[in-house]
Amino acid sequence: MGNQVICCRALCLFGAGTVAGGVTQTPKYLLKKEGGALTLECEQDFDYDSMYWYRQDPGLGLRRIFFSRVVNNVQKEDIVKGSSASSEKKPFFPLTVTSAQKNQTALYLCAATGSGLGALVSQQPRRAVSKSGASVTIECRALDFQTSSMFWYRQFPKRGLVLMATSNAGSDATYEQGYNKEKIPISQPDRTFSSLTVTRVDPADSSLYFCGARDTALGRDQRPRQESW
Repeated sequence: MGNQVICCRALCLFGAGTVAGGVTQTPKYLLKKEGGALTLECEQDFDYDSMYWYRQDPGLGLRRIFFSRVVNNVQKEDIVKGSSASSEKKPFFPLTVTSAQKNQTALYLCAATGSGLGALVSQQPRRAVSKSGASVTIECRALDFQTSSMFWYRQFPKRGLVLMATSNAGSDATYEQGYNKEKIPISQPDRTFSSLTVTRVDPADSSLYFCGARDTALGRDQRPRQESW
C-alpha cells in the first residue's frame, strides 16, 4: 500500500510499498527523467463507491489530494499542482504526475471506502519525543463508525508502509513476523479505539507510525496482505 517517490538530480524513482487487501497500487518501481509524465495505478475489488489519493511529504502527516465518490467525478484538494486523477471506471482511480519534479518527492497512498467518508481515523499525538528507555503510546480512534479490526503500520526511511500488527476488538492483536507484544503491546478495548505502545524506546524505533481501520460491514476476510521487500 503506497507509492514512494524519490527524486535525485535528473531522475525520479517511483516505488510501491506494501499492498493492502482489496486495494492494489502499481507499478512497484518506475524510473523517469525529471519533467517526464507517469501514472500510478490504483484498483480496488471491494465494489466501493469512494476512492482517495493521499500524499505524505517527508516529516509530515498524510494529506488528501484527490477523491471520487461517483464515476467521472473527481474532486481536487491539497497539493494538486502537476498531478491529476481520473475515475472513468468504478474500480480504478489512476493518479497521473504530468511533469515529475524534485518538489513532488513524497509517499502517495490510495484508499477506498464504502462509507463516503474521507477521514475515517484520528491519530494522536502527531509527534512524540522520548528519552531512550522510556515508552511512547500512540492512540487511534475511528470516527463516526465502528470496526472490529484496526491496522498498525510503520514507514521506514525511503520505503513504503510495513504492516506491524492487526488489533482486534476485545481480543489479542495479531502480529506480523518481526514484531511482538513485548516490544509493541497493542490494545483495542472497543470498536472505536486502539492504542500502540513502543516500549524501551531506542534510536532504531524512530519512524513514522500509521493506523488504519475497516468498516465492520465487510463480510469477507480483508485483512491486509503483507508484501515482502
